[in-house]
Amino acid sequence: MTSDLSQPKGQIWLGRHGGGCRYAVWAELVERATGRSIMMVDVHTVSGFTKAANDYRRTEINTMLAAIQTANSEGRPVVYAGDFNSHKQTRPSDSPRPVMNRQKFYDAYDQARRVSGQHINSYNGFKSTPVIGTKWGDHIDKVWIDPWKVRVDGWYNHALIGANGKMVQPIPSDHSPVIVDLRIG
Repeated sequence: MTSDLSQPKGQIWLGRHGGGCRYAVWAELVERATGRSIMMVDVHTVSGFTKAANDYRRTEINTMLAAIQTANSEGRPVVYAGDFNSHKQTRPSDSPRPVMNRQKFYDAYDQARRVSGQHINSYNGFKSTPVIGTKWGDHIDKVWIDPWKVRVDGWYNHALIGANGKMVQPIPSDHSPVIVDLRIG
């Protein structure tokens, strides 16, 4: 893929929620060898478990999807990634999921041929003891793909856990990296 800064890119204003401004950013990535391109979108939705936070997330996702649909007039494959602050067990509801699914985007975790670290929450909160999930797939850091355009060969929670069962110090972020192995096209 190229890192040519002349490629199309953009920023999407999602609103002022949760004490701050919310944005999504996107860029077109081009494979140098073939010239094929994809759109990569990153978002961080508002956090919280209230009905208002849930409604804000739904609005943010709808706004992001509409803006990307407008920017992607050529119908390139799109990959959405980021902190969606919601998972299958979120109450009052997992508001991003039905919105993404209606647009034919699905959680890469659910589509993956191989998974690793699925029992560890990708949100670590800078705590040394990893949060072990009772239900696999309950992660807030997500990658959403259209399975007709993108194949997910692997989904990996790359939390660095030492031999002592604790997070390796220093913990560089309050989220552990989620790595996906995608085949586009």
